[in-house]
Amino acid sequence: MNPSFQSLPAAGLQLAPGKPTRIAPSEWRNAKLITATISTETVPQGVYQMGVAVFGGGGNGANSAGGGGGGFAYGIIDVVPGQNLPVITIGAAAGTSSCGTFLTATGGASAASVTPGAGGAGTAFALLRGNMTASGGAGGTTLNNSSYYTGGGASGSFYGTGGDGGTVTIANAISGGGGWSGGTGGSSNLADATGGGGGVGFAGGAAGSNTGSSGGGGGTGGAGKPGTASGTIGGAGGAGIAVAGGARGNSSNGGDGTSSITNDTYLFQIYNKTLNGSGGGGQGGGR
Repeated sequence: MNPSFQSLPAAGLQLAPGKPTRIAPSEWRNAKLITATISTETVPQGVYQMGVAVFGGGGNGANSAGGGGGGFAYGIIDVVPGQNLPVITIGAAAGTSSCGTFLTATGGASAASVTPGAGGAGTAFALLRGNMTASGGAGGTTLNNSSYYTGGGASGSFYGTGGDGGTVTIANAISGGGGWSGGTGGSSNLADATGGGGGVGFAGGAAGSNTGSSGGGGGTGGAGKPGTASGTIGGAGGAGIAVAGGARGNSSNGGDGTSSITNDTYLFQIYNKTLNGSGGGGQGGGR
């Protein structure tokens, strides 16, 4: 017997045998990342609740404007083993992701010419336990010039609203993309300067503050640093939690950030908001 999810009461509010109510675990022990639309997902044996998160697709960027970040929605869905889950839809660029009618995350809008895309939004069925939603960040803004390059907005997440892409106000400059939870991408207001990408939390990327240099990317625990000299030295990356940021690059490549994230723990660190990545260092020597 493989009961249909739709045949069960609204929101699947069944209880595990002998349990008067369900209580969310202090931490999730198993996870599955779904990256393609599927209609045949079933509940494993011994599972009576699932924490489900959906992210909308990010919008496409244009020549001189950034795309918006996708929306986010999360909730705990009560289930029974062997149950068919509703269709799980994964949105492509600017597309909507959803889990049946319980969770929906719209995609960020694509940029059009010099107009940046707005962030997507999330909605969650009100009866889902632990439900939360967050909007994506807006794409970076620019003046009306095709040689201004801006970063895209970040998706909404457990950390909250996604950060906006950085701004650009001068030709031949590049701004960084936004990070989770308000980590705005670094701006670039000098020719041939590049802003670093925003980090997780409220740590933003640094601005490209010297001609020909790049700001470092934001980390989980700190903002990126600006380039320190025109055309030669980039900025260091922001620190993670207990890990250093990437070293600044001299004249060529920027430094790599370091991280404690592994494939086995990545999804749990997102949920528990314990991501520990640091920002990569910016490079010198122009774009």
